[in-house]
Amino acid sequence: MEVKKSIIPLWQRIIATIIDKVIILLLFLLFSFVLMTYTMPGKLGTFVGLANVQYKDMMSNYLLEDRIDDYFEVIIFFSIFNLLYYILCELFLKASLGKVVFNCRICRRDGKDINWLDVLKRAGVLALLIVVAVGLQIGLNGNIYVSFFLFFALLDIMVFTKQQSAVDWSTDTYVVKKYAEYFIDNPNHQ
Repeated sequence: MEVKKSIIPLWQRIIATIIDKVIILLLFLLFSFVLMTYTMPGKLGTFVGLANVQYKDMMSNYLLEDRIDDYFEVIIFFSIFNLLYYILCELFLKASLGKVVFNCRICRRDGKDINWLDVLKRAGVLALLIVVAVGLQIGLNGNIYVSFFLFFALLDIMVFTKQQSAVDWSTDTYVVKKYAEYFIDNPNHQ
């Protein structure tokens, strides 16, 4: 069984990803300030301040010891927020908002819409990639920008070769045009 090649072009995929990240960041900041009015501004300030600091320097500087918890709390909160964004969008819209802009949807190999189990599988793979990227940041003693780069490299490098992200490939799903025709391999189809 194969989905007919109506997979979206690479440039649309990249722009859709950028749109999603901007939406996630803006919603994260909005919810952070609304839900954690008194604590989050300081934690975000700490996060921005430590974003350029290498992990080993954070751990060896006694002045930063009290702030490391804030740094990782922001990373954890942002990661959970990121996962919730994709779970809710994919569950109700069958695509993220960036993909909706390009009139796309996520489908299974047979062309059917993804179901809640597919959405949870995709979220699980995304969560694993987030953990790997943060782990690599710590292991490689990089700053947060290294972690972001590693995350996007892990997530999207396959798009250049297989037209699927790591999440798509590992869950056997595709991002396709919403109203394109999909076919199960059918020798009788014209």
